[in-house]
Amino acid sequence: QRQMCIRDSRTTPDITVNGTSIAHRATRATVDGTVYLSVSPLLSILFPDVTILLEDGRLTARGDTLSFEAIAGEAYFMVNDRYFYVPSLVVAQDNDLLLPAEGFAKALGCSAVIDAETDALVIRQVGPVVTAKTYQEEDLYWLSRAIYSESGNQPMKGRIAVGTVIL
Repeated sequence: QRQMCIRDSRTTPDITVNGTSIAHRATRATVDGTVYLSVSPLLSILFPDVTILLEDGRLTARGDTLSFEAIAGEAYFMVNDRYFYVPSLVVAQDNDLLLPAEGFAKALGCSAVIDAETDALVIRQVGPVVTAKTYQEEDLYWLSRAIYSESGNQPMKGRIAVGTVIL
C-alpha cells in the first residue's frame, strides 16, 4: 500500500527551477520516501514553447526539443522516445501528474537536490534533455526475443525489469 504525503505549496519549502520559484503552482509530495513533483510546471518553465495536454490520466507534451508522455498508474514515463522506470508508479494529483523529482529532472537534463538548510527542492539545468539511443534493428529484435522469452507473460513492469538487467 502506497503512502502519499502532499505538502501544501503555500506552507512548504520553496521549489526553484534555475533560480525561479514555482512553489505557487507546483505540488511536492512524498511517496514511499521518494520526493515527487508535478510535471506541468516544470515542463512549462524549462520548455516555454511546449504544448501540454492532460486527458484521461495521460499527459503529453510536445515542443521543438521535447516529446514527453506519462500515464497515471503506469510504471514508466517517456522523454524523447526513451523510457524511464517509476517504482511507485506515476501519480495523478490536482489536475496534473507527479513523477519522482530526481529521475524526472535527470531525464530533462537537470539536477534535483533538497537544500539541507531550507528544505527547498532546487532544480537546475545542467545538460541536454535525454534522447533515445539508436540501436541496430537486429540487436533490437534479439533483445525483444530475450525479454519475451523471460517475461512475456508478465506485466510491463516485469518486462522492463528484464530488459534493464539484459542491457
